[in-house]
Amino acid sequence: MALTLRSELVAYHEAGHVVVGLHYRLPVLRATLGPVGHRRSARVVLGPDWAHDAIQKGRRLDNPGPRRVAYIKKRIACLLAGFCAEITAMRERGKTWPVGRPLFLGLGDYDLALQYAWLCGVAPSRRAGFIARLQRPTMEILVSVWPAVAAIAQALLDRRTLTVKQMRRLALRALEGSR
Repeated sequence: MALTLRSELVAYHEAGHVVVGLHYRLPVLRATLGPVGHRRSARVVLGPDWAHDAIQKGRRLDNPGPRRVAYIKKRIACLLAGFCAEITAMRERGKTWPVGRPLFLGLGDYDLALQYAWLCGVAPSRRAGFIARLQRPTMEILVSVWPAVAAIAQALLDRRTLTVKQMRRLALRALEGSR
């Protein structure tokens, strides 16, 4: 089966979420890659936590405190990692981001990032900037561990579903082999 650029980008997108989630020790459970083009075709499943529960219940934090804001920033970085991984994969192939293409393959990622910004009390007019400032450190994380992203993306294309244990093993092997 010949892989299209789109299917590869979807795999890199999900692998980006995984690697940044593992980097920040977020509760990554599994990653799945389904048929490209279908709704919910691919996703990374994070375990539930207080931030996710608060969003589900529509409860904004009155005074989140620095530790909670730092955690929310990690969740947002994990969401941004999909887009950042796509950009890096395109650059590796000598391609640029198409003009007019939406900034996120999964617009749901950006919507959820906005909800996390709301959760910690960021004013609506400042949410986009709050999220954008997290993009550079997210990209730096991905570039520093790119062999792990590539290994997980390839495994997703081959196997379609990976557990956290499999993803950690792949990432460690890829990083050891790149040294």
